[in-house]
Order: sequence, then structure tokens, then C-alpha cells
Amino acid sequence: MWYIDGVTRTAESVTAILLRYLASQAEPQIGPIQEIVLTIPASFGLIQKSSLQKAAEAGLKVAGMVPSPVAVLLNQQPRDDD
Repeated sequence: MWYIDGVTRTAESVTAILLRYLASQAEPQIGPIQEIVLTIPASFGLIQKSSLQKAAEAGLKVAGMVPSPVAVLLNQQPRDDD
């Protein structure tokens, strides 16, 4: 639990605030965000994954969840425009 601005917050609620903030900062450049894909640290267990998904769903639609090592590999694949 964290005490922020006079309010006691859980890790989930702080994560939800951060994810909504990141989405609001990205939207002016890329347009409305319909869905997101979460990158999950490889060390996260089921409870942590579930908590992250709940936090994201408190304002965003989660299209999927990808382990971090997989996301790195996907990002390193050659693209058609390269």
C-alpha cells in the first residue's frame, strides 16, 4: 500500500493510474487507443499477471499479454519496411 496525496492506494490502483497516463500521452501522436498488449516480466507469477491485467482493464481494453522475452524477440525480427 502507498499513501499518495492523502489517499491510500494499492499497487493495482497505482498501476492503473500510470497506464491511463501513458495512454493519454500517446494518443495525441498515434490516435485513440482501442486496445493494448501488455508486456509481462518473465518473473511474474499468476497473481502478479492477474493484478496487472486488472489494473489495465480499469480504463483500457487488454488485447493480450506477452512475456518480456517474447516481446524482445518480436521487436528484433526484420520488418518489411527495413
